[in-house]
Amino acid sequence: MELIPESVVVSMFQINCKDIRNFYAGKYQQIADKELKLIHSKTKDETHKITAKFAEITDKINKIPKTIDELTDQKKYISEIGVQIEKLKREIDECMKNYGILDEFNIELTGTEFNHKWELFKQPKNM
Repeated sequence: MELIPESVVVSMFQINCKDIRNFYAGKYQQIADKELKLIHSKTKDETHKITAKFAEITDKINKIPKTIDELTDQKKYISEIGVQIEKLKREIDECMKNYGILDEFNIELTGTEFNHKWELFKQPKNM
């Protein structure tokens, strides 16, 4: 709003820019709102994906092996799980950055979304 003056004098004419200024300010606000909704939606989806990956890891760890081969496979899986958790931790950090953006713009999360956010944050520690 400050960059576009209300009126401009060109030679002997005065051009009223107030309507144009208000129009562009409104468009800017619409774009900003849509961008925040997109970030909110993507963050929510990403939270669900990461949580599902951790649930899958937990299921594989808790599965009771029936044969020696399954036990060997499970032992190998558990020994390699640290790498997977580190990859997921990077994804969690990105997701937390997005939550930070939402907090910065005072986007209100529902109670469920708020709980999912903090459940996601503590997932690597739960493993």
